[in-house]
Amino acid sequence: MKTSKRRSTVAAAVLVAMTASPFAAAQDTDTATTASTGAVDAAQTDAEADANPFARFDAIGLKGWMTPFPSTGDTILGDAGGIRSSLADIGFGFLGLSVNNIMYDVANDGVRGTQAYNGEKLTYNVGIQSIFAQYDLGRLGLQGGQLFGAATLLTHQAEHLNGPRDFRLTSLGYYQSFADGAVELKVGYFDNLQEYAGMSVGGSITSGSLGPQSRIPVQVGWGAAGFGTPALNMTFNSKRDTYLKVGVQRSMSPNGFDAELDVNGDGLRFDVPDASALYTGEWGYKRDPSAQARSTWFRVGGIYNTSDYTRFIDGSKVDNWAAYAAIDHQFTQPNADMPFQGVYGGLTINRAPNEQNFFTHYYEARIYGIGLLPNRPFDLVSVVASYNGLSKEALGASFAPGTYDSEMMSLVGSYAYRARAGVYIQPGVGVSVNPSFAPKRGTAYHLYLAATLLF
Repeated sequence: MKTSKRRSTVAAAVLVAMTASPFAAAQDTDTATTASTGAVDAAQTDAEADANPFARFDAIGLKGWMTPFPSTGDTILGDAGGIRSSLADIGFGFLGLSVNNIMYDVANDGVRGTQAYNGEKLTYNVGIQSIFAQYDLGRLGLQGGQLFGAATLLTHQAEHLNGPRDFRLTSLGYYQSFADGAVELKVGYFDNLQEYAGMSVGGSITSGSLGPQSRIPVQVGWGAAGFGTPALNMTFNSKRDTYLKVGVQRSMSPNGFDAELDVNGDGLRFDVPDASALYTGEWGYKRDPSAQARSTWFRVGGIYNTSDYTRFIDGSKVDNWAAYAAIDHQFTQPNADMPFQGVYGGLTINRAPNEQNFFTHYYEARIYGIGLLPNRPFDLVSVVASYNGLSKEALGASFAPGTYDSEMMSLVGSYAYRARAGVYIQPGVGVSVNPSFAPKRGTAYHLYLAATLLF
């Protein structure tokens, strides 16, 4: 494998996008007589609108993600100038997202040659600028239906580490729910990183961006931020909080994101060389927090890619696969009026075969708390430990003996501060053992700063 292809494949695996979840309450009103039903319903609607004036905008929010799409009530623009109201009146919704991270290793002794890892010098390692737009097909009589689209500008530094910078259409498609949400269909062009697994710490775009995340699903062919592919997902939801989600997509190019970009610059090409069908299946139990119950989310899944990947040992072509499992559980619930607050813990395991992948094992343990400080109901504090195991076959075939490490470990602590609606500032500190698997580098002591803006 050529060095440029190898670096492209590894760099592409770190491109991620993240999402958030707000909370709102509903109210019920009893009617006294049949004659007064219309007036009471109208009063109830007005009361609900007063309690959450953004509910009508959120109803047009993007559907299908495993972690909820951000609320328009938690945006900088809100309904300034009545723009969202005017658009909602004709069935349209939108949301702008800006995710930005910088990091620096305070123990580094200077970059020797090409920068080997994020933070070896001050690095703007995540820059995702996206705009999402949706149209409610209920306006045309198709209840539960939605058209969606998004475009993304990637603005990060160090393309050899973090993938290419680019502007492209990242999603365009159709969503439909059936039987009161028991069945969901999503088809079009999009990436699956937010559709499965729940990889962001705390399930939040605004506060989960500094936790380490597995590179294995992206390496095996999922799309990532800025890189969607033709895809179809079906979700089957039970009344007992269990679900089964299955899907098929065109794999990302097995030759890396640069190869994908070279032949698919606008993001809408149906097929690219060497990329074939990829199948994903996930079963889970997902109970949201309420005044009567604490949150629990267990999920287990598998990915099978029929594209031709190159075996490092002999150069032959083989399919690719990965398996994953994760659980998050809420241990405390101090405020029944805000049931999402409390202390949580979680574990993640990912596995992929050694013969055709660089990253083959991923283990993560996390503990995090939401709203732990007085008068800070939405802030999140987290500590995340992770381990990456790399294929010795891949390393041995790509680098000279003694020039690489086959393990990478990190510990990251951070605090996500909600400065105002739509503005989250997240400083963090961390230690990384073997921050670069090749060339070898000493232990890194990182300072982090993330800023997430919602519009």
